[in-house]
Amino acid sequence: DYKRDEVRATFRSLQGWGGADHDLRFGVTYDRDSERLERLANGWGVVTWNPTTRQFTASYVSRQPPHTGRGQGYGAFLQDQVTLGERLTVTAGLLADHDDYYGEKLGATPGTKRQFKILSFDLGQELQPRLGVVWVPRKEQGDKLYASYGRYYNTANKSLGRAASPTRIFTTRATFDATGRLLTEIPAANTQSKTIDRGLNPQYTDEFVAGYAVPFAGGWSAELWGMYRNVGNIIEDVSADGLGNGPFHVAQLRGAFRRYEAATLEINRLPLSDRWMHLTVNGSYTWSRLYGNWDIDFGGDSPFYNSSFIQDGPGVKITDNRNGLQRGDRTHVAKLFATIQPGRRWWAGTYLRFQSGGAWEARGLPDANVSSSSYVRYLEPAGSRRMPSWFNVDLLAAYEVPLARVGLSLEARLLNVFNTQVPIQVDDRLLLNRSASSINPNFGKGTLFTPPRALVLAAIVRY
Repeated sequence: DYKRDEVRATFRSLQGWGGADHDLRFGVTYDRDSERLERLANGWGVVTWNPTTRQFTASYVSRQPPHTGRGQGYGAFLQDQVTLGERLTVTAGLLADHDDYYGEKLGATPGTKRQFKILSFDLGQELQPRLGVVWVPRKEQGDKLYASYGRYYNTANKSLGRAASPTRIFTTRATFDATGRLLTEIPAANTQSKTIDRGLNPQYTDEFVAGYAVPFAGGWSAELWGMYRNVGNIIEDVSADGLGNGPFHVAQLRGAFRRYEAATLEINRLPLSDRWMHLTVNGSYTWSRLYGNWDIDFGGDSPFYNSSFIQDGPGVKITDNRNGLQRGDRTHVAKLFATIQPGRRWWAGTYLRFQSGGAWEARGLPDANVSSSSYVRYLEPAGSRRMPSWFNVDLLAAYEVPLARVGLSLEARLLNVFNTQVPIQVDDRLLLNRSASSINPNFGKGTLFTPPRALVLAAIVRY
């Protein structure tokens, strides 16, 4: 159960001084977030078999009272957009935030809990400058060069208040012999008695954008721009000895990084009067690369944003084959949207898309000391493999029915015209248990595919 209360106040003033026009803006904000979690199913999840010890292991969640994590923050920003003549605009601003996180610990009375502040980031730690420049080289042409930089602190996700809480809903690892007899039950070290290192710096993302746009004859325009993002000061919970044993503590994950870089070329055409039967076109091609060793696209377990199984022990450290392409990487993406009006009330359109297949790698179970029982150990460098590329075509035909008081459109959409069904998720489990001989016969086979061809008929009423 999530709750969020927010209050904002902003002020704007248009001024002219120093030979330039100024669009001044100032604002303050306050937000309070809470997340109440109650687990009513024990889960069990993946049951694993160790052929050496001839034992089964599985994790479950015992019945426990609900847990509430809470966070609150306030901030202020100041921004000025300066217009210098008719060809140059500069936007400069600064945002400062303060964030508090509250966890829970056992109260004086048995069975009770109380909330207390576990982590704070001050205004001085979360200074976020923004700078943008737009310049028109040729006024008569209407083209523009632009560039921007911004820093964004990734602290709005307040689930860290629950993930880093000393008292939280914990999991228990159970061990059984070959006959199913319970041998041991041990609470997972990464779900209890967690501490937070002093002197943590907030996690941030730096973003750089630069581009050039130019219109030309017939309503056409072109734009080329690049983007670079870098995530720094990554926060994760880590084991005390690096072997998966407790107590766990929230720390700055030294050497962790996540980066995205892309370049996009886009072509547009807007309809001009009746020429070309109101043809509208939007086409783009993007080359991109998403890489790093802090992979939050891994699937499997559902992690907290800053409290996953990464760095919980052997096999899942950022140095264990995790440096490479991330699962969200799509190197090549090309899109084309086009609509045309052949008659007064008729419309037709198409959408074409080509994209590279997702990056993936062979996986296995982590070390027995790691609490996760999912297949999260990378047996080869991240992104070593690719799923097949995907080319898709959709078509649309629409007719506007003439009615006096309401608008009625009849539409027919044919999706995935060529019925291309390629895997967008595969069975990445190379080894089914911790034995090198437990080869998965379904390794690399598709488990989720693109939707098949479909015809959708619709009537849309506007009033």
